Amino acid sequence: MSPFACLHFSNHDQLVLKDHSTQPAGFVVVNSGRLKWKQNEQQHEIVPNQFAFLTQELLTSSIETDSDFEATLILLEYEVLLGFGSAPDSIVIHQPVCSFKAEPFEHQLLATLITSSELSECKAEVQHSLVSALLSHTMDKYPSLLNAVQLATLVSFSEKVSLFMDARLDKEQSLPMLAEHLQVSVTTVKRRLAEEGLSFTEMLKKKRIYKGATILRAGRTSVTEVASLCGFNSATHFNNAFKSIYGCTPKVFRRERRTP
Repeated sequence: MSPFACLHFSNHDQLVLKDHSTQPAGFVVVNSGRLKWKQNEQQHEIVPNQFAFLTQELLTSSIETDSDFEATLILLEYEVLLGFGSAPDSIVIHQPVCSFKAEPFEHQLLATLITSSELSECKAEVQHSLVSALLSHTMDKYPSLLNAVQLATLVSFSEKVSLFMDARLDKEQSLPMLAEHLQVSVTTVKRRLAEEGLSFTEMLKKKRIYKGATILRAGRTSVTEVASLCGFNSATHFNNAFKSIYGCTPKVFRRERRTP
């Protein structure tokens, strides 16, 4: 799986990030015009030959559209960012403003990442190396970026579980796998989720069914294929789980175009 998503947007074509729940923040590069946003009660902007690190919250609620711009967003996976941003040494209340001039080396790194997203033959391992190079270089050069990355990955326990599930809904998942990922015991996972009125099994089931509902509404993918894409071992298992949530079969749901 690619460690990032590359999205193009403008003041006329705004970002839609609902399908990118596992990617909390990323780098924005302006191709033309001026991209403006409001942060910490002040206005900021970047132009070509500059770049910024922005969270999903800022990207979806603070970008101003009163001036023309075209930009590219390199939206990074949570697990990639987590590898570079350990828990902060001190409490940072506000997300730091991270906008920088793109020197030739940074410009080349960003451009190479964007190009790699357009090459089907570019392996995920190569993209991981490119992302790591960009983060290592920029965080070493711009100390404020470390705090920004730390805050972008500072989420609750249940959100960490949710991010783990979202990143691999089409694959096998188990409590021991999750516990190993979070570096805690299975008992701790159960207890922490129970404290929030949640359970691993129910969370995973609902996420898989909601993903299936979205796929069903989007096209004509067969129920068997949808079941596989959502991590179910069989269409029958998918049908039964789907009906327990929506009260109808996947075929009826798609025919009636119900809202997930």
